[in-house]
Amino acid sequence: MKKILSTPAPRWMVLFADTFIVSVCCLLVFIFNSSYSHEGFSLPVVIQMGTVILSYFLVSLLVKSYQYIIRLSVIEDIYKLVLLVSTSSIFLVLLIFIIEGFSGIRHIGVWNIVIIGVFSFSVMMCMRLGLKYIYTLFSGVG
Repeated sequence: MKKILSTPAPRWMVLFADTFIVSVCCLLVFIFNSSYSHEGFSLPVVIQMGTVILSYFLVSLLVKSYQYIIRLSVIEDIYKLVLLVSTSSIFLVLLIFIIEGFSGIRHIGVWNIVIIGVFSFSVMMCMRLGLKYIYTLFSGVG
């Protein structure tokens, strides 16, 4: 047990977990989206979800929100996650306006982006707090 606790989790595992959380949140938002309008031409849901997941993945690589989740304080974790969610949301909103402005193709709704962001932030923060709690519980620190 000491050997497991002394070696940090690989960064790609945290990045994969964050991407999985965004994927599940995005899937839930699209499943329970009752205000989805089928009028006009819209992109398929798979492309819309792929755009959201790809943007969160790329911004996560830029912000490096997957590094040192045990060693950072909760405030630093919150800062990195807020930066991740807000940057991804702003990028997606700008992308929506560009796509709808030039081609008229309906993309993801702005409200859906906000819900995905809030939901992803809360689940990612719960995951990080849970990992910190388990680490302190088993390592005897604190």
